[in-house]
Amino acid sequence: MLERHNWGSQSFLPLLGAVCRLWVATGVATPDLNTLGCFELSGQQGFTLHKGV
Repeated sequence: MLERHNWGSQSFLPLLGAVCRLWVATGVATPDLNTLGCFELSGQQGFTLHKGV
């Protein structure tokens, strides 16, 4: 699933401690694959998707 946060940021906190991968990219109408990044989260980390991501 892809989501864009045009109007504000959104924060996530893990509930069950599962390791996951967070994929992010910028772009206007579609994701810009040149800005694609992947982060592995330990299951004990929260994260915030900033406006426009």
